[in-house]
Amino acid sequence: HCLQALDFFEKNFSLQDVNVAKVYEILAAFYSSSKAENDIEQFLCYVNKAVDIFETGDQWAQANASLYAFTVDYYLNNNLLDQARCLLSKITGTECSSGRDYAALEWLDSQLPEDERPKRPNHQSVDAGLQKYPDNLMLISRKIADYVPDMEKIISMLQMAGDIPTSHFTTVYDIICRDFPRCRQAAIQILRAGLQKYPDSPDILCILAPTLASYKQYDDAANYYHHLVAVLPNNPSLKYSYGKVMLLQNKLDKGKNQLEEALQVAQSNNDEAIAAQRTLADEYDTSRLDFLKNSITITKVIC
Repeated sequence: HCLQALDFFEKNFSLQDVNVAKVYEILAAFYSSSKAENDIEQFLCYVNKAVDIFETGDQWAQANASLYAFTVDYYLNNNLLDQARCLLSKITGTECSSGRDYAALEWLDSQLPEDERPKRPNHQSVDAGLQKYPDNLMLISRKIADYVPDMEKIISMLQMAGDIPTSHFTTVYDIICRDFPRCRQAAIQILRAGLQKYPDSPDILCILAPTLASYKQYDDAANYYHHLVAVLPNNPSLKYSYGKVMLLQNKLDKGKNQLEEALQVAQSNNDEAIAAQRTLADEYDTSRLDFLKNSITITKVIC
């Protein structure tokens, strides 16, 4: 039926008519679901025909954006980077593009030798994409390199993104730690900013508390652990870590109480009880309890 419709439109309308392009899109969608080699060729053929019409008439507002997103994915998944770059260079910045397209085009250009990278118009830049899609994590991630080591600029970008999930803050923190290891400690500011927005976020607290402890900032770590065990009261591992931090603060009684609570919670969780008790026993054997030699009670509980 689609082929009959295409025959009708091609005979009765200009080959540059948007109705012809819409039929090309429908046919491309049909062929895209097939894995036969000839059908894949047909799928790409009809996509390219539709793209030519929309590009020539600048009628991207009527295009099927999901079809071109699927096509970009097909190119990328099959390592057809030049084809993906070509398609993205046509749709990025139009009504048909998404935030992902700006980020993908910028990444694809970055894979070229520096002297072969095309100079893109401003409306296809990551900055232009962020203006349209300020909460898009792919765009935010591509912009990090421009701002490091200035964490305030990164925080400002996240604040301008509006109502973003906590994962944006933790992901940005992870990217900085991975790609810019010298900025690991400075990147803690990103987590603190996320906590200001989501003060009860276990995702952020679970990273922030042990990270601060690893930098021997035990007072701050203890404060965040205190908040975390209030948010997740039935997690023996968190109570255990909180107890360790308090011991490192030389708060022996409070640390002992927290370890006892951790053991009680672990025992009430049945399946986790044995593993938790083993962990406590391994970590706090007598050879490592010199600084707790007066806390006989906790020693007996653990042993």
